[in-house]
Amino acid sequence: MSATTTTATGLSRLRSRLGAHLGPLVLVCMLVAASQISPYFLRLSNFSNLLRQVSENGIVAVGMTLVILTGGIDLSVGSVLALTNCLAAGLLVWQGAPLWLVAVAVLAAGALMGAINGAVITRGRMEPFVATLAMMSVARGLAYLYSGGRPIVIADALRGSGWTSEPRS
Repeated sequence: MSATTTTATGLSRLRSRLGAHLGPLVLVCMLVAASQISPYFLRLSNFSNLLRQVSENGIVAVGMTLVILTGGIDLSVGSVLALTNCLAAGLLVWQGAPLWLVAVAVLAAGALMGAINGAVITRGRMEPFVATLAMMSVARGLAYLYSGGRPIVIADALRGSGWTSEPRS
């Protein structure tokens, strides 16, 4: 038996013993290591910043979980998210729209794209994979056209609104 086989067997034994506890154990080890590397890691401001950064992914994950549990698939989610983000940034920066109006417009745009996907799949009897793949391309193209292929910087538009880490004026 070679050293590689022995190591692989040892790792599989360890994995089988730890079972469902392996993921949380690795997470705890990473948290301990990160707190030792940086004195700022365990600060409340860092966790607040982290939650702010992953909130978008968490909201999308909840929706995708429902789609997958019902046996469907939606490939267009990321591109629709990019398009609605471009729309939100454009409304804030270029139009000077208030945040409540931007939120309503973005929710309406996302709902419209979802309704189009749903109509194409149910009424048009198209496979969800194909329909959402097409919507992915359409949404990505619209985002590119709307933004001109350049980032839309919203820092100045949100300054003092409470939506950034800067204090209100």
